[in-house]
Amino acid sequence: MSKRMVAEGTEPWGIEVAAVEVKDVDLPTEMKRAMARQAESERERRAKVIAAEGEFQAAGKLAEAAQWCEQAIAADKLDPASQYLLATVRLEQGQSDTAAEALRRTLYLDPDFVLAHVALGSVCLSQGRHREAQRHFDNALALLHAHPHGEPLPASEGLTAGRLAEIIGSLRASPPGTTIGAQRERA
Repeated sequence: MSKRMVAEGTEPWGIEVAAVEVKDVDLPTEMKRAMARQAESERERRAKVIAAEGEFQAAGKLAEAAQWCEQAIAADKLDPASQYLLATVRLEQGQSDTAAEALRRTLYLDPDFVLAHVALGSVCLSQGRHREAQRHFDNALALLHAHPHGEPLPASEGLTAGRLAEIIGSLRASPPGTTIGAQRERA
């Protein structure tokens, strides 16, 4: 209610309204609930917008990373690390078939690239190709025997041979569709 409205109602009585102040408003319960629902839906809408913007930016960064990998591969076609990096980017983009191709190229260039065996085994496992997955996991475990348990593996960002062997064991025992990313999240 505004001051003008109150003044119009009291003016005929000779009362002048100097100020109108609302001290306490008791809203009906249903109105409080409706306001709460509206506020919650607005928070959810903003969260979805923020998440979508983040995904859009991440997708752009992944596309840029893939371009850099492809440029590195064009500059040195025999570099297995560039092929492996491209495969990891493709996996993040959800392109498991393209990632599998890059992992196969990695292993063609360097049959002892442990992480590529594990990643390709994980891709095969998620695609239901269990025999092929087990073959890659077996190859990775055989290669890990050459590394001390606590030694960080090349190109692994500090992942040790022992920890990777544990992850492979978990992958082998996990239900179909499980990927190495899900195993790392459990760790």
